[in-house]
Amino acid sequence: MELAEARAQALPSPSPFGTSEACAWNLLIDGYSKSGYLSNADNFKDFVNLCNDMRWSGMSPSDSVLSLIIHCCASFYVRRLGKVLYCKFLSFAKSVYNEMPRKDVVANNAMISALIYHGFVKDAQNLFHSMREKNSVAWNSMITCYSKIGNVKSAQFVFDHNPIKDVASWNAMIHGYSKAGQLSLAEAKDYRHAYRPFNTTF
Repeated sequence: MELAEARAQALPSPSPFGTSEACAWNLLIDGYSKSGYLSNADNFKDFVNLCNDMRWSGMSPSDSVLSLIIHCCASFYVRRLGKVLYCKFLSFAKSVYNEMPRKDVVANNAMISALIYHGFVKDAQNLFHSMREKNSVAWNSMITCYSKIGNVKSAQFVFDHNPIKDVASWNAMIHGYSKAGQLSLAEAKDYRHAYRPFNTTF
């Protein structure tokens, strides 16, 4: 990661952000998110500093780069760092998100994920409802969120309005009702039959 970082930082920094530079930063940040490097708190702080260097160097990062940064801040590794550190990284993710001139579905999904994992369900809900474009990830994130906190009424409402239901949608609803004690195994099978979900549910 150190070599990749050095190469990215050695690139020229015109403004706006050039295609080759954007590609390099994309690869670097994507590498951080997938390598497990961010499982260490100090490493994640270095990552945040690197992102800030990019933002403050006069470059204009592409939407895809900013989306990757938000995704990293909502990642599994960050959630393992503890509440205080995660709160700081969530604030960082919000600042990155807010500066995006165009917030695409990837950025919105990443921000919803970050908000949900930190317990800001209302904020996630507001963002979800403000989205003009919603893919299956967005719909399923909210269904799963409501199901996990036992709000099956809201989960059912989102599920009913979801035009692109997939196996994750069905599973989230059935598991939500089961967790709330409102669905027996027999009822779950009837539920599956009535709505014709994928066979992998059971």
